[in-house]
Amino acid sequence: MNIHVKRVIANKPELVLLHGWGTSSDIWQSWLPNLAEHFSITCIDLPGLGRSVAQVEEMSIDHILSAVAAEIPRNCVLLGWSLGGLIATLLVKKIPTKVRALITIAYNPCFVQKPGWDTAMPAELLQKFGDDLLRSEQRALSGFFRLQVQGGSASKSILKQLKNIDGQLNHSQLIASLNWLKIDSLAELQQLEIASLHIYGEQDQLAPAALGSQLKKLSKKISTCTIPGAGHLPFLSDADLVATKLLSFLAAVDSGER
Repeated sequence: MNIHVKRVIANKPELVLLHGWGTSSDIWQSWLPNLAEHFSITCIDLPGLGRSVAQVEEMSIDHILSAVAAEIPRNCVLLGWSLGGLIATLLVKKIPTKVRALITIAYNPCFVQKPGWDTAMPAELLQKFGDDLLRSEQRALSGFFRLQVQGGSASKSILKQLKNIDGQLNHSQLIASLNWLKIDSLAELQQLEIASLHIYGEQDQLAPAALGSQLKKLSKKISTCTIPGAGHLPFLSDADLVATKLLSFLAAVDSGER
């Protein structure tokens, strides 16, 4: 397994960014100027996606967590978007001494519906998407990208960014990585001993904003917020506002208020 990592090194607090399914750490590029003033940044391509090449036998969640954990600096803030939020939550459970706070964007702790958790996609929809991928990765990804921006602000420019990133990549394990969406991280999230912030887009079709109120019921350590008008990528449509929410949360953590 070859893990692709990009670092913006500075004498500042550590922030680690984990992207979502079907993209790479390139998704953060336009948002980095909002963050570099405040953080030393580590961007990781998840194994099998982007420029992190992996074999099929290396795609179990245990392999993935171990590989990514080795690249994470101590005393960091861990931020994950969408699927990256799920991976980040599992990582905090695995390496609790390395992470001082968790932030997710458009994260569902259980992306597939189950009894008692219906704010998620039906299992048959995920299966259909997997079948579509087998027939045509390009067509399936294109449809997935359109769904991410549907109804949200700045949809045309964000869709263009997603397509530009995809055009530069050749994911080694796109289909295998889809299986991670079946993982239920509810228990791990509820048991975390550190403070966490979970950010949602008001118009998100994949991780509905209603998740915010559900997550707050799980633990007193959980905070949530909703970005008005945003879709699945609020850090692109509302870069300044999301950065402000992030910084305000961390200031509260550092002061002991969270």
